[in-house]
Amino acid sequence: MSSTFFGLTIAASGLNTAQAQINTTANNISNVNTTGYSKQVVNTVASSALRCYQSWGTTGTGVEAKSVTQRRDLYYDEKYWNNSSALGFYEKKKYYMDQIEDYFSETNKDSGFTTVYTKMFNAMSTLQGNPGDDTVRKQFISTAKQVTEYFNQLATKLDDLQNSINDEIKTAVDDINSISEKLAILTKQINIIEQGGGHANELRDQRSVLVDKLSKLVDVSVSEVDVKNSNYPDMQTGATYYTVYINGQILVDTYEHNTLEVVSRELDQNHNQSDIDGLYEIIWTQDGNKFNSTPNGNGGAMKAMFEVRDGNNNENMHAYVANTTGDTITINGLSITNINELNMPTRGSVSTNNTEYTYNSFSYNTDDDGNITTVTFYLNQTLTVEEQGNLISKPLQVGDDVNYMGIPYYQNQMNLFLRNFCEAFNRIEIGEGDDTAATRGVDLNGDLMNAFFIAKDKLDLSVEHQMRDSKLSNTIYSGHDVNDETKITSHIIF
Repeated sequence: MSSTFFGLTIAASGLNTAQAQINTTANNISNVNTTGYSKQVVNTVASSALRCYQSWGTTGTGVEAKSVTQRRDLYYDEKYWNNSSALGFYEKKKYYMDQIEDYFSETNKDSGFTTVYTKMFNAMSTLQGNPGDDTVRKQFISTAKQVTEYFNQLATKLDDLQNSINDEIKTAVDDINSISEKLAILTKQINIIEQGGGHANELRDQRSVLVDKLSKLVDVSVSEVDVKNSNYPDMQTGATYYTVYINGQILVDTYEHNTLEVVSRELDQNHNQSDIDGLYEIIWTQDGNKFNSTPNGNGGAMKAMFEVRDGNNNENMHAYVANTTGDTITINGLSITNINELNMPTRGSVSTNNTEYTYNSFSYNTDDDGNITTVTFYLNQTLTVEEQGNLISKPLQVGDDVNYMGIPYYQNQMNLFLRNFCEAFNRIEIGEGDDTAATRGVDLNGDLMNAFFIAKDKLDLSVEHQMRDSKLSNTIYSGHDVNDETKITSHIIF
């Protein structure tokens, strides 16, 4: 028979459990504004029944608080991480595209393209009425220079933006490395506490906050599996295997974490003609393998940065290998045949047959219409006889395909416009054919005119090129006095 005070014992268990629930509720309210805090609940169970040797056999002994755990669901965590990655992707892309949009803005009436372009042609109309007036001629030269300065300044701004994104990529890599180290440390602390029978709720919240932050940068998925006792599979050890994946690759494996690092492209590894030197690629420190920065998923802010920095809208060179020698690859079946659309860097990389090769220069052949028929790359490597045979008829591409209109795309579009515009303009000055007075304009002294718009060589600024019909040889100036305004010469640098 139970004690006279047995009922009071049952009541006391209820009061103790209620007190634990009140304290937990107070803790929840206190942390209502704490970032990453998860609601905690008291898990209760009935106390072990007491055998009373009566017809009903046993009697209840009250209630007890078994544990205090988080009210958190991995399913909803993954939903949040997926959407956070998408948010990071579009926020970062919008941030940089807004800057590019601002560069091309026409709202500034003093420096927009329409304004400077209209000024130039208005000055040219005035020049037609009085071509011998030195003041009118200089006014036209001044407005033409404003056009060239407009594009040069645009190119400089885009270069600066590409450099800024490049720096932010390095910062993002540092953040990922810092987070991965903290995740590994927290996982070890959590396992130590929970192997002892406790529940590391606060530490789990800290770990989840780090994963939340990580999901803004890259695609994240998490796997947590209980560690089983090999001798007693049904026994819970309290520890778990905790694995974090970013862009499908392992970042944290319980107590171990991998790290990323940035490496600068060599001068012969640029992907686009307009790329600045030293753009970063991301690799895994442990094995040197390339990190997948642009996955098929949302990709987070990291993917956005790479797309804006490298996006060429897939408008790079694609072709097939026609011939090879020890250190050259010749291609035909080109995706780009118009010389003015050519956007290959002077030194860069080509990929074919699942292998990347670097080249230090290239040459090309054209047909009678000025279209490119073949391109020969002069490699930094020597191909083996076996490689030469295996490459024939294989598809080839220059640099990477990035299906987005990023900085290289807008640089290439500006170059294409300038090349076509300057070629058409210069054709009026230089003429269509040979260098004779019958087909070329003359200056006030009767001397043959040179090209009005010229371009300086990107690698050797002392070399100047006439921008003329692609069917004709690209004549190189030497010793031309670019400061002699009587020649009406302006400059555009690509």
